Amino acid sequence: MKSSACNPDSSRALRSHVGLVLCASAVALSIVPLRPAQAALMLEVMGPPGITVEEGASGAVDFVTKNTGTVNATVDAITKPLIGDILFLFGDMNDEVFRTTLKDPNNCVTKVLMPADVCIFRQEFDTRDLNKPASGQNEGAWRMLNRVDFHETTNAANTDITLGATQVHVTDPIFVSVPEPSAFVLLGIGLLALIRHKSRTDATRHVRKRKV
Repeated sequence: MKSSACNPDSSRALRSHVGLVLCASAVALSIVPLRPAQAALMLEVMGPPGITVEEGASGAVDFVTKNTGTVNATVDAITKPLIGDILFLFGDMNDEVFRTTLKDPNNCVTKVLMPADVCIFRQEFDTRDLNKPASGQNEGAWRMLNRVDFHETTNAANTDITLGATQVHVTDPIFVSVPEPSAFVLLGIGLLALIRHKSRTDATRHVRKRKV
């Protein structure tokens, strides 16, 4: 049955231009593909909650990048966050992580990840004791971070970033590390959220400057 607004025999109380608008809208809706309401671009980077190494040792952590969204995503870059890749949390600052290096042995960058697909990259690190002669029985706890930039595979303008993190405990030779205090767990979660917000803001400003 045809709508009265589109039927030439409709009531004269309806203006002809109203009927035309309704017909045009119906045609537009029929030819424009609608994006599913649940479609989402999202990647997550997952690593171990924490590891312990003795001062002076080197280590490596594998991070899993997973597409937790509903659209294909292409990885653009794996880098260090603009705010830095090493943040001090608590303990002895002399027992430190002083350098990290990102490795991409599985060629995650440029890879297309379908929903639920994963790709693994690695972050290596080096530690030291800045005051070795006075080394005691303690540790320094540090948060090691990385950043993954990505975009929707079929829509390059739809971009986003995500952060990965783990905690590294750098211990003196005879010190036994204890679990991370719950207060620092909450601090770490909030810190990641703030860093991700700042990174996204800085990235947006950088894109705007390039357009200008």
